[in-house]
Amino acid sequence: MHATELNLPDLRGQEPEDAKQQLREIIRVSRNRLGPSQVEEAGKAITARALELAKDFHNIACYVSVQNEPPTLELIEALYQEGKTIFIPKLGPKLKRNWGYYQGADDLADLSPNRPKEPTGDALDSSALAAVDFVFTPALAVDRQGNRLGQGGGWYDRALPYVKPQTPIYALLYTNELLTHTILPTDKYDFPVTGVVTPDCAFALEDSEFKTQGILPL
Repeated sequence: MHATELNLPDLRGQEPEDAKQQLREIIRVSRNRLGPSQVEEAGKAITARALELAKDFHNIACYVSVQNEPPTLELIEALYQEGKTIFIPKLGPKLKRNWGYYQGADDLADLSPNRPKEPTGDALDSSALAAVDFVFTPALAVDRQGNRLGQGGGWYDRALPYVKPQTPIYALLYTNELLTHTILPTDKYDFPVTGVVTPDCAFALEDSEFKTQGILPL
């Protein structure tokens, strides 16, 4: 499943949010070219690697995938079957960005238009993430410095500051979205990740050859 790194334009000099939006559009086009079997195959590989990473942790935050994001439903259910507590994004009162406990696949519901499925139980404030000891976050791309390009809603950049320091924060993405040649535009609200999971590899960024030399451990 190895893939050539995305060829992204040099957007230095542009306002960070303008540059981010251009990059999002390019990466979404790339993802939209993936067929169902490619997405499924990538999801199974990511799930296997993510389960190995999380095996010694109990309270885990994850996202419910939509469209051609790396699939997470199989991962979430497997973690749940192992007896782990899973925190899932959930819109609260007045569209507040909250979290909820995953209680099984039958508990996920389409509660908000154009949103991922959500748990039906009580909404938890983001401060509940202080109990989390491992995070799987969505990403459109990650660079060698751990900068993460999200979908633009700011959900995770607002939530991750509530996570305890030293908590592993791993982005799930496709291998060609690991950027060895591009440094992503950032602003003061962006929260970096500490590791990545792709169909081909999973590793912590600190002291990795990817961070120091741009070499992937494939």
